[in-house]
Amino acid sequence: MRPGEELVAPGVLSHPVPVEALYERDRAEQHALRNLLGRRGYASLDEVRAEGEAKGRAAALARAVLGVLAARGLAPSDEVRARILGCTDEATLERWVGRAAVESTAEAAVGG
Repeated sequence: MRPGEELVAPGVLSHPVPVEALYERDRAEQHALRNLLGRRGYASLDEVRAEGEAKGRAAALARAVLGVLAARGLAPSDEVRARILGCTDEATLERWVGRAAVESTAEAAVGG
């Protein structure tokens, strides 16, 4: 193999690796990361970051639902607490925050 050519290994590498990555550290790291991300189903670090940010927003909203319920003295059952903490849909969690402020039970706040 010569510079300018690419190494391919279907099933092992998700993206071709230029021969230069075998001896240029920066290129090696760049292509190793690209292939590792590809094996996990990500196209880029931006995609990983966006997923992490979405999970963080959902977790914060879930804590907000629980916080509003606690401030009102409404204790959710273990099942309802698990449902709140397991929810990843931001629109649903935002709706639950508002409902937690007005409903008479934790169960009613999350629709069941």
